[in-house]
Amino acid sequence: MSEPTPESVSELLTRLDAALRRADLLERRIGSWEKDLASVRTELSEFAEVLPRARVESDQWQQLEARLSRLEQRSLQALARRALETARPVSAPEGPRGPRAEVDDGDVCALVFARWEPLESKAGAPVTLRVKSDGFQEGDIVEFHVHELGSDATPLVLSKRLERADPEEVTISWTPPRPEAGLDRTFTYVARGRGREARSPVLRVHA
Repeated sequence: MSEPTPESVSELLTRLDAALRRADLLERRIGSWEKDLASVRTELSEFAEVLPRARVESDQWQQLEARLSRLEQRSLQALARRALETARPVSAPEGPRGPRAEVDDGDVCALVFARWEPLESKAGAPVTLRVKSDGFQEGDIVEFHVHELGSDATPLVLSKRLERADPEEVTISWTPPRPEAGLDRTFTYVARGRGREARSPVLRVHA
């Protein structure tokens, strides 16, 4: 390993500072999601006895809770602070440390809790595709890839261009095709954007 120089230490400190700010941003968003999680899980529990389908949604919330738990256990902020404290005793050049690394908010974004509203529909009635989002920017495009269960047809792609930055939810309306021969039809979709995706439960369209 080469000996540290003032220039290499300065670069390292800049990178650690950027990592620390990314960790702060992530923790703030985790806190926001946890509040939303607690609120919706409370509402789901109230309807769980009368709406069995709500239990399916509850499973999705539990998956997010597990992911949040793993993020917290990694203690990103604590790791960054320890690394920063370890590096600071090494001599660094006097004066400006050089350009401050920019934090790309797009590094922390998510699509979760894709769902239909309502979960069951009648022929010819429009439905709403909804997905919670975080960290997206104005002009970003979220695609909804709609697939009919039991069909080999190419999924229908519905696109939504965001009109403002960091919306809490992305929605789009769609009218399913009418069932044939009096048979129900079932659909799912995958919401995709900026390398993230979320899968919906099943929509049942009655004849």
